[in-house]
Amino acid sequence: MEEKMFLMLEKIYSELQGVKGEVGGLKSEVEDFKSEVEDLKSEVKENSQRLTGVETRLTKLETKVENEVVTKINSLFDGYLQNTEAINRVEGKVDHLTEKVEKQELEIRVIKGGK
Repeated sequence: MEEKMFLMLEKIYSELQGVKGEVGGLKSEVEDFKSEVEDLKSEVKENSQRLTGVETRLTKLETKVENEVVTKINSLFDGYLQNTEAINRVEGKVDHLTEKVEKQELEIRVIKGGK
């Protein structure tokens, strides 16, 4: 009977050693997993910082567009309108002068024809 008890204890010990080895393997895997999680946390933090930087630059760019570019576009549009108005005035004067010249040419023909 003592022999059976000894064999049984030996078997239990052997199985416990196997379980102990498996637990050790699990501990190692958990440590690896923890390390990977820490790496991911670090990467997320870096990406968050980069995103914050991009947001800051985007805000500055939006402000610049609103304050500088829009103002310049409005100024260019005003200049375009002024040029269009000036061209229209010049065209009106040219049309008026063309009418005068045509009228004077007709008068000259009448005068020359009357002699």
